[in-house]
Amino acid sequence: MPDDSEMCVRAFQQMLDLWIAPEVARRQERGECPKPLNLRAAQVIFFADGRPHQVRINDEVSAMAAVRLKPGVPNTKGDRIRASDIDEIDCVQLGDDVDPDCGHITAVLIGEHWRLFFDCRYNKAWAARHISAAKEFLDAAQHAKSNHQWRSFVDNAFSAAELAAKALVLSAPVPGTKAISTHRAVHTGFNRLSRYGNVEARHRDAFNELAALREKARYPEREEFTLGAVAAEKYLLGLRGLIAEAEAWFNNPSRPTRG
Repeated sequence: MPDDSEMCVRAFQQMLDLWIAPEVARRQERGECPKPLNLRAAQVIFFADGRPHQVRINDEVSAMAAVRLKPGVPNTKGDRIRASDIDEIDCVQLGDDVDPDCGHITAVLIGEHWRLFFDCRYNKAWAARHISAAKEFLDAAQHAKSNHQWRSFVDNAFSAAELAAKALVLSAPVPGTKAISTHRAVHTGFNRLSRYGNVEARHRDAFNELAALREKARYPEREEFTLGAVAAEKYLLGLRGLIAEAEAWFNNPSRPTRG
């Protein structure tokens, strides 16, 4: 069990109590696993679309990991690695057999100690598509700025910001997240993340200001609209930062808590 902090001990114990022990007990009652069970690895898969979680035990656990081998263990590409060859696991991500939009908790026994990996960022593949689209709109905004097309600049810059913001909102869904289809839903979810400290304030401000400007820029019958290169560059700076923040959030691998 992890013993590096009380929090890690508690997290591992909760994983056992909430998901692993009940699943093992059910299987043992049905005669599907030995009693007692020699637990070496466990995994809980969480689905973003409301499906019940899935528990995997021992050889059922599927993951891709970056590992460090014990001194003296051959390291030739294609060689099969045994658990006894591993000195440390640096990071873990779900295997190809699992929906990439899932979150997971994975525990692996290395020697006498457990390594616990959390990745509760949902909708990673879905968010990646939003980030890719955000970059396209960013390119369009930069082109509009070069041509002093301020209405087009604001509309494209806001679209880029909203797509990047939605990518972040998707990582922490509430019931019905996959049904998000309005500006208000993204706006509310993004500002909720900011209140929790998960988004830099300057990136939040760029998104909110572009949202307000879009109304003025998008509907020319309301009033004349101009912006200027200095203001546009400020928004581009915030927008680039927001997209980079979203990319970093989804690209960072799951690191272990050590015991």
